Amino acid sequence: MTDRSASPATADTRLTDTRDAAADIAPNPPQRALRLHREMERVWSNAPGWWGHVTAVNHTSLGLRFMGTALVFFLIGGVLAMLIRAQLATRDGAFLDSELYNQIFTMHGSIMMFLFAIPMLEGLAIYLLPKMLGTRDMAFPRLTALGYWCYLFGGLILLAALLAGVAPRDGWPQEKAWRMASGADAILDAATLHPTVAHAVADLQRVFATCPRPRHVIVNTATARGAASMLRDAAARGLHAGILFGPERAGLTADDLAHADTLVQIPLNPAFNSMNLAQAVMVMAYEWWTAVDDTPPARLVTNETRIATKDQLENFLRHLVAELDACGFLRNVAKRPSMVRTIRHLFERGEVTEQELRTLHGIVTELSRGRRVHGRIEPDMEVEPDEAV
Repeated sequence: MTDRSASPATADTRLTDTRDAAADIAPNPPQRALRLHREMERVWSNAPGWWGHVTAVNHTSLGLRFMGTALVFFLIGGVLAMLIRAQLATRDGAFLDSELYNQIFTMHGSIMMFLFAIPMLEGLAIYLLPKMLGTRDMAFPRLTALGYWCYLFGGLILLAALLAGVAPRDGWPQEKAWRMASGADAILDAATLHPTVAHAVADLQRVFATCPRPRHVIVNTATARGAASMLRDAAARGLHAGILFGPERAGLTADDLAHADTLVQIPLNPAFNSMNLAQAVMVMAYEWWTAVDDTPPARLVTNETRIATKDQLENFLRHLVAELDACGFLRNVAKRPSMVRTIRHLFERGEVTEQELRTLHGIVTELSRGRRVHGRIEPDMEVEPDEAV
């Protein structure tokens, strides 16, 4: 049992001891907490002036800077997208030249992905994560600040390259072209770049140009097959000939066609009178190859066997007719000649191989043997004792 009774003197003594212990704790007035707060603010806040903005390592400032800079690059990427659409909407693609268009196209994708999307998410994480985790800052705040300045100056250098006309572009020929060439590396190794069409065709004596759309010019025209034959003829005469393929977005212009002596028009469905660059090159290459190709249009591949001779086929037909007579299939004497001719025509009109004849011999033999085993025995047929049912 517990003795719940306690004297008043004992309770007063305990209360007095508690008050003495609280008196021993050092006081913490509001002035001390405020002083500590100000000291921490001085340590973690940005320095005053422009130098403070340069040396800032606070995660809040850096996160906002990442997101603000990413929005600026987003606006620049949007302007480039408008230029791309203006080029595609302009007749014959005359708004921008091809080199500048390729640079803008590549820069638009690079800016939107690497200068906007990724830095925007990174800045949002830098701004929110310390607040969500309850920490003062990122684990390595100075490295975060270094990352921002590298991002800013890297983007500015990329934009300066675009303004100077030396921005990165898709490049030609691309390295993956060699991986997809299926061994035709010699053609890619001999490829050269030219600044203009006139420079590209300067050493040619015959120039063919592919263009599906009619142009208001007086020029010889030919189909892809006819042009391939002309190319073979020119090569046989020792002439240098070439084919002009237009850009995929707009095709050849009237000025480009002025350098060609023959226009190649590939017959297409009038409702869909267009094909991309790769398809046009494939059609012309195929027609050029088939112009001298002597591969037969169709042939029977027999592999290890051969086409059976007429004697072998006649031997099989005698075997087949004999078994058909034995089973009674040709019992109608009046119709027997026509039925035999029909069977003969069935095998004569195709090129039967020796292997196929051996297979048919085996089928007929097994059918006749099965007839004897199952009791369908002809009157003149001798049956061995073990074959009788």
